[in-house]
Amino acid sequence: MGKPSSDGRTDGRPADGGRRTVEALGGLEYEPDPPIHTPRITVVVDLRAGREAWFGGARRSRGGRAAADVVTLAVRDLEPGDAVLMRTYRSDGQRVETAEPFVEVRTGAGSRDELLEEVWGALASEFRVAAAVFEPGRLTEAAVRHEESAVA
Repeated sequence: MGKPSSDGRTDGRPADGGRRTVEALGGLEYEPDPPIHTPRITVVVDLRAGREAWFGGARRSRGGRAAADVVTLAVRDLEPGDAVLMRTYRSDGQRVETAEPFVEVRTGAGSRDELLEEVWGALASEFRVAAAVFEPGRLTEAAVRHEESAVA
């Protein structure tokens, strides 16, 4: 039997009868734009408890299948300084390809703004699109940065 949720349920479904987070993220698809077939990523944060987040990523199979490979990652009990990065791309400066599903790191950043600058600064300028840093349960206070040219 699963761990009971805050409302005492153990079936992983919200009290309102909606779909489980894993089921909802399972429907993600990548963009069908060749040659890269743009991966899609999203995050769901439990604003009530503020200690859980679920990442979802959809990528085209590296094995040539047209179907999406969907990765769902549940992250719990993050402490200050802990971070989970989910990227759509990686590049060696010459070639762009779909990135690995996720990367775990540790940072010395002392605030969300410092972390955002650390992440932004680590991205090659020609591949910067957008970045957001937030604390689960405080999404409205997110620090966001994007390239003006990418927003057009």
